[in-house]
Amino acid sequence: NFLLITETIFSRRRWEQFLKKNHHLSILISFFRSIKCHFPFDEPWFTIKSKLDIEEFLLKNNFQDGNFLVCPGDQNNSMNFDLNVVFKNSLQRFKIVQKLLIESKCVFALEGGTTNFSTLQALIEFHTSNVVKPLSCRLIICEVDNLFEMNKS
Repeated sequence: NFLLITETIFSRRRWEQFLKKNHHLSILISFFRSIKCHFPFDEPWFTIKSKLDIEEFLLKNNFQDGNFLVCPGDQNNSMNFDLNVVFKNSLQRFKIVQKLLIESKCVFALEGGTTNFSTLQALIEFHTSNVVKPLSCRLIICEVDNLFEMNKS
């Protein structure tokens, strides 16, 4: 079951390369096992870095209001993601919850929000065009050259 999920996300070779390079991230293996939907590794706004690294990266690089990164949420609840958004020179953190509906269909929503999305990518795309509570601003994808390097180290 785990391999089936990962094969839909990565080719088998890419998955093995990822695990070899990131063997220190064994805590995330249990996280991956619980994910029922596609995991957005190829998105420029997704990272597996720590919350501290994300905060430092976003705030020290003078990003504008709305710039954001998404990362896995709390280890205790592997169904969540964190949306980290720059707003008024500080970092706001929102929970993205994954809900399992009837017939094993999953949806994503911002905690405190009213709209469900079929994918994490759809949620992000919607909020790049709309300012809807609980967000204070429209999301803007970070245009950075070194984000890929941030994901590798």
